Amino acid sequence: FLFTASFDACIASDLIVYKLGGFVNDHNARIDEATPRRAVVRLGSRGLATRERLKSAAGRVLARKAYSQMTVADVTREAGVATGLFHRYFPDLQTLTMELADEVLDELGNTAAVEQDVARGDWMGRIHSHIALSVANYAQRPGLVRAMNQLADESPAFRARLRGFYQSQLELLAAQMPR
Repeated sequence: FLFTASFDACIASDLIVYKLGGFVNDHNARIDEATPRRAVVRLGSRGLATRERLKSAAGRVLARKAYSQMTVADVTREAGVATGLFHRYFPDLQTLTMELADEVLDELGNTAAVEQDVARGDWMGRIHSHIALSVANYAQRPGLVRAMNQLADESPAFRARLRGFYQSQLELLAAQMPR
């Protein structure tokens, strides 16, 4: 089917919420709910797999190229899909890269997982676990970390999200230090 919607989208697992204005053309997708202003589209397993391939491919491209030099053709070539397929799942590279960045921030902000091996009351161990994960993240995905800085420069919304993340992490760690 062809559905008219914009890519002002909020994505949660297999749901994509679109505001009216652009398009989604995925034969594996299903419209779960539609109003005059938005639609909720549920992707099928093939659609989700393709979306994940594009995200993984973007991560690999960012490892080789700067975010500002990355093109849709680079990502789709790396994913092994047709260039036109990209816009079925993402409106632009910024949206795709922001989604990758949000996943990293969610991972880094998962305090329970980050501190799972730290003894209760070991504030130095807590700080070390967060720093070690941040450094490991950079070592594994330097291109994405650089892209996050570029995104913060060009997107006020992402800049606010990144600053808010850093602020909450500092407050969390500062609260654990002995007085």
